Amino acid sequence: MTQRRDELSAELAALEEELAATTHPRTRARLEADRAAVLEALAALAGEPPPAPASPPAPVDQSGQAGGLSLGAGNTIQGGVTTGDVIARDKYAQQIGTVHAGRDAFVAQQQTFNYYGASVEDVAPLLHTYLVELVGSCARLSLAEVAATDPKQTPLHLEAVYVGLEVQRQVEVPPPEPAAVRERAIRVIQGWGFAGVEAYAETYEVTVERALQFVTEQLGPAATHRRVRALETLAAQRCLVLTGAPGSGKSSFLNYLSICLAEAHGGASEALARLEPDWPHGPLLPVRALLRAFGAWVDAQPTHHRAASELFWEWLEHGARLSARLVGHLRQAFAHGQAMLLLDGLDEVPRGVEGATVRRVRAALDELGRGAGRVLVTCRVLDYQQPERQLATWPVEELAPLSSALREALIDRWLQSLEALQRLERGSAAVLATRLHQALHRRPELRRLAGNPLLLTMMIRLQAYDGNLPEEQVTLYRRSVELLLLQWRQDAAGRVALGEVLELPGWSESALNRLLDHLAYGAHARSVAGDGEQGADLPCEIVLQTAAAFFALFDPDRRYERAEKFLTYLNAHSNGILQRHDQQIYRFPHRTFQEYLAGRRLLSDEGWPDEQPEFVDRALACSARGPQWREAVLLAVSQHALEGRLRPVFSLATELVQRARANQTAADRILAAEVLAEVGHVRVAQQRPELWAMLQAELTHVIEACATADQARFPVVERVRAGFLLGTLGDQRMPVSLAAWQQRLTEREVPGAQAYFRLIPAGAYRIGSDADDPDAYDDERPQHLVPIPDAFWIARLPITNAQWQVWVAQGGEAAPFADDDDLNHPNQPVVGVTWEEAKAYCAWLTRELAAALPVGWVIRLPTEVEWEAAARGQAARRYPWGDTWREDSAAMADDRATRGASWTVPVGCYPTGATPEGLLDMAGNVWQWTLDRYHSYPGSEKPFTRETLVVVRGGGYNTDRTLVRCGARGWNHPYYTLHDQGFRVVVSPLVRTDVLNAGF
Repeated sequence: MTQRRDELSAELAALEEELAATTHPRTRARLEADRAAVLEALAALAGEPPPAPASPPAPVDQSGQAGGLSLGAGNTIQGGVTTGDVIARDKYAQQIGTVHAGRDAFVAQQQTFNYYGASVEDVAPLLHTYLVELVGSCARLSLAEVAATDPKQTPLHLEAVYVGLEVQRQVEVPPPEPAAVRERAIRVIQGWGFAGVEAYAETYEVTVERALQFVTEQLGPAATHRRVRALETLAAQRCLVLTGAPGSGKSSFLNYLSICLAEAHGGASEALARLEPDWPHGPLLPVRALLRAFGAWVDAQPTHHRAASELFWEWLEHGARLSARLVGHLRQAFAHGQAMLLLDGLDEVPRGVEGATVRRVRAALDELGRGAGRVLVTCRVLDYQQPERQLATWPVEELAPLSSALREALIDRWLQSLEALQRLERGSAAVLATRLHQALHRRPELRRLAGNPLLLTMMIRLQAYDGNLPEEQVTLYRRSVELLLLQWRQDAAGRVALGEVLELPGWSESALNRLLDHLAYGAHARSVAGDGEQGADLPCEIVLQTAAAFFALFDPDRRYERAEKFLTYLNAHSNGILQRHDQQIYRFPHRTFQEYLAGRRLLSDEGWPDEQPEFVDRALACSARGPQWREAVLLAVSQHALEGRLRPVFSLATELVQRARANQTAADRILAAEVLAEVGHVRVAQQRPELWAMLQAELTHVIEACATADQARFPVVERVRAGFLLGTLGDQRMPVSLAAWQQRLTEREVPGAQAYFRLIPAGAYRIGSDADDPDAYDDERPQHLVPIPDAFWIARLPITNAQWQVWVAQGGEAAPFADDDDLNHPNQPVVGVTWEEAKAYCAWLTRELAAALPVGWVIRLPTEVEWEAAARGQAARRYPWGDTWREDSAAMADDRATRGASWTVPVGCYPTGATPEGLLDMAGNVWQWTLDRYHSYPGSEKPFTRETLVVVRGGGYNTDRTLVRCGARGWNHPYYTLHDQGFRVVVSPLVRTDVLNAGF
């Protein structure tokens, strides 16, 4: 003890000498703090009370935290995703009680954890206060509140809504036990209304094992891998770096873990239960810290030869202003493996001169990582790719976007918690959650954003307080930006507003928005089509130049001064719109906002060169740079349309078509159609109907044009995209209204490339597959001739959703996938309808169109023979187009990953797959019902009869090429509704419906 007293006395003398020699305010403040700490230590050795501090300790300002949750000044969370039951501070303080009450064994163990002679009992009150304040600082979510300026609202806490996170890494899932698979199949069968598997097998005249096999196949393959849970991987590593994109939930995860461990350390056993089953390490003492604050403090410290890790503990005492006794206790607990360091934001550590600050912080973390305690460090994923920030020996995991299950859980918990606080005025939590789930399912642009917890929280907030998300994408982005910019206003949390920092009394939201627009346009001008979800790099000097040029509008003499202040403010107060990537690069962390703001810049008339005086000129110039400008241009068009300025929109569409014709490109035709779609059919039809009709023709050209007989002019991804757009504009390739059906029936004998019905002459047709066909199945043999005594007409395309909907409007059955946005576009084939429903649709058409049909003729499903005769032709082709395989001729497994749609595509998108008679989609896209029951062919070596099954033909969007051969057969139960099964119709004499399998 004498030696320790001598060391402290010598240190005090040195501090007094340094204080006498310096006048720098920051240096003096640091030295005063060090001097107070030494005096406190000396007093403790002497058994005297420590000297009173000159001023109360200042709260740690955590306002600049980026990504996930952000802690504001005064330790108030200012954004991000959160979790669990609403826990008030008083409730926690009451719950935690005496910090070590009831835990005598742990207290005994910690008798060695004393510092400056302090006992555990002396530390207990300090630890109690520390844990209570830690929970309070980590728990509150002001983003959830209706008005950020209302401090009286009941707070919503993190624990109320937390749903857990996953990392990108996946692990194998053990295959399910056969008994479990069987039980699942039986439950499905019972769900279909059968008493059991035996009753099901008896109904369909198959064995029990065959029935189970069939049902198991319908269930699809079991998952072979799953993502690892973030807590699961943290528990497996003593030290871990957790990376993620801005807003991905890094801080939320760290805060939630801090809360649970703090409560558990105080004796709340249920707090540990919330971490099960992934946390086996018990109630470790949490030490939560912002590395940005630690780095800033380190930057001001002289370089010493002491251990790097000493800096961290010194900072907790002198920088974070924790009691020396408490810091000693935390340090001893960590040394004995009883504490966990939760260190947030390695990306925010200032680089320092030639990277010195980052190196010192990294050295401290490396040494801490070699201790006995556990350590978690978070960092943005792109920042951690920089070698200077990497902790070489530490394992690294990256947070994954929220899965659909986690998205749904987060939505439900947020809205239920707000309902419990009586904050919902636009509907119940269940109703609002259903609307938001449906919006995410229906709108791909929302799903793209919703994987990010911060942005999903924005959507939930808009849904909670407005009742619905804006239908217009541009409005959703505007509202989200407004919410994020709340953090740059002064409010109850104590933030200083940006305008106040800039010393611009006339500063307004409009000015801030215009500045962001300029910066976003500059960033987007540097982007390329493959930039992905992150915005483009925006070098520091460009940010400064752009900001300086903007601030010159206020005061040219102070433009650079204000530009630097803006940059400093931006570094300290990230808000999810524009953030620092490293010391030299800034980014819009979500490309969506970069595109929205760049599009908003296109609308402004200020500061453009003379050759781009109008919006149309600017939009044409940007769209010519590449597809990365598509979204920005469309968002600008959408804003024009919302405000009723349609003349420039129509001019832009016309100019794009003219450019497309000159350059023979599909991209400009597609963009022109998307421009008109933003305006909507009604307004275009009222003001420029000829423009709408022109775009319909241009899109049809993209879909159908062929460069040669076996090569489409445009790539499949452009044809499919054009097909979906054509469905929006109104696809004229098939009859939809009853009047259109009548016209097509009347024109069926008129030759022409666009005729909807194609004639299949009477004659003998070869049916089935050759004996030496290596791809053929037994049920396709033997090949044989079948006479078709009467000619018939078959529809060129499968029946579409739009055609089916006309029947539904008159009382027909709705298609089972009518609410599925992957399958319900107007010109996608209708799928999931049963055999009986398909026949009922045909009977309805026959009744409605009787006047246009020859006497005794009907509209119906084709027989199996008719279908194959139409596909093969009298030349008995192997594939609809010929005898050899032709790439890019069918929507099937080969091109599913590249065609731009994972499910069915709009009908007729594969022009080189047409038969010589002009039929499309006879191979791939959807299996098609026929009229026939599933029987073996005459002369089969293995004859069979399956009266309970119906033949389907053509193959689906995910089948291989062996099943799109003309001779390939499929079967299904007539009442099953599958997402790859549709139908087409024929027009023929009634007698054919009564003579099935003629000639067999």
